[in-house]
Parts: sequence; structure tokens; C-alpha cells
Amino acid sequence: MRYLGLVLAGAVAGAAIWWATLSWGEGTSRYPAQVAVAALAIVAVGVAARVRAGERYIMAPPIGLTLGFCTAWTAHAAATDETGLFLVGTVLLGLGMLAGTAVLEWVTLLVMRRR
Repeated sequence: MRYLGLVLAGAVAGAAIWWATLSWGEGTSRYPAQVAVAALAIVAVGVAARVRAGERYIMAPPIGLTLGFCTAWTAHAAATDETGLFLVGTVLLGLGMLAGTAVLEWVTLLVMRRR
């Protein structure tokens, strides 16, 4: 049950990160900075969630962050895309984000074990 709670907390955090950083200003000169802030927020939340969970519940934070962020992105993309290719973007974003957050979790676990 705790695993599901961590996944759900990560999903809420992932959606909140997308909403706070990327839901506005697309196509403006500030957009690259918004993407950088979103990436930093994902790293911060991912590390904090892993430290909070300890060495248990492997992959809960990456799965939650990916589900929340991708769900928020997909809802926005589906509303604005006329071609239907947003589904391809969803798959690519999901795979890339899951891989990136899994590496982040692995590095965080290595650092935690060395302490």
C-alpha cells in the first residue's frame, strides 16, 4: 500500500511540475528556461522522494513522476494537436522520462549507500 502511495504522490508532483512550469508561455523566449526549471524540479523531487522512501519501494518515485508529468502533458497536447501525433510524443516523453528518472534514482541510491 505504501508503494501505491508513493506512486500517487509522485504523480501529483509530476503533474504539478508540468502545470507550474510548462503550461503557459509555449513559443515565447522564456520557454527554454521553463524547460530547464521543470527538469531541475523533477530532479529535486525525485531525489527527495527517494531519500524519503529510503532503499525500499524501488522505482515508485520515477513511475509516479513519469505518470503525472506525461498525463498533464498529454491532456494539453490532445487539446491543441490536430494531427493525432501527440500520442507519439506521449510515448517518447514517457520512455525518455522513465529512463531519466530511473537513472536519477539509481545514482541517488548509490550515493545513499555510500554514506
